[in-house]
Amino acid sequence: MNVLVFFEIGQQRSAQRTVALLAEKFIFDADLLVYSTIDLTLWSKTVRGKARELRATGSFKQAVAKACAAKHYDLVVAAPSDRRGLLRLMLGSGIGRMVGAAPATILVPQGETVRLQRIVVGVSGGPQSEQDARLASRLAIAYNARLELAYVVSQVPLLYTSFAEYHDALQSDTTIANMAPGIAELRRINGLLKDEGAQTQVVIRTGAVTDELVEVCRGGGKDAPADLLVIGAHASSGTAPTSYLENLTEDIAESVPCPTLVVHANSEWTEWEIKPRDLQ
Repeated sequence: MNVLVFFEIGQQRSAQRTVALLAEKFIFDADLLVYSTIDLTLWSKTVRGKARELRATGSFKQAVAKACAAKHYDLVVAAPSDRRGLLRLMLGSGIGRMVGAAPATILVPQGETVRLQRIVVGVSGGPQSEQDARLASRLAIAYNARLELAYVVSQVPLLYTSFAEYHDALQSDTTIANMAPGIAELRRINGLLKDEGAQTQVVIRTGAVTDELVEVCRGGGKDAPADLLVIGAHASSGTAPTSYLENLTEDIAESVPCPTLVVHANSEWTEWEIKPRDLQ
């Protein structure tokens, strides 16, 4: 497994914590993409595989895209000093642009990430949903974490006048099969992951996608905040424009109170090799 780690001044500690957490359970080589020389000693002790330094040139997006073009990476850990407020509105977001440019799964650190006990995966119900959920399950099994499969119904069929009425209708399996195939897919994936040993539960919400995923990640007053949100960098229908996906991904990543793992459509979850127990 190959991991690319990008960080700017002030974000090295966040990147180190994230890489150290991954290194507890997974075997990988790490390429550190930086603008200035760094001390590799700590990184070499953290990573079970090889750690090497790569010099970044150009913008954040350009540096990551260039590195990904030169070598296949299964994961990019990106901890940039991203733009905020009016500056972000005028110039655009580094994370949002990188999601569209880098052909790899991207992990955006946030806060004091020191554990993985509660993982939420946003399931779209589309053809890539199983792949996203399998990668999330890989993490959940490795860390013995609880995995919540969250599906958000953002549009009510014209047959119903409210989310509440639609939610009541979804209690019928027949209605689900005919009116909400995404939920039927959600249930299928849930059964598949349970059979493989993951501790899963299904969460169905109605409303705006970002708002509902944020609320699930916060715990809704019932659970501790999520330690990781997993979402796909692709539309369920495959027809949404790239700009829409970048904006939605960026909106979610900046709104949730936890790190975000953005799964690329071409990611191979089987490449995430879990360490043998005697090495953990």
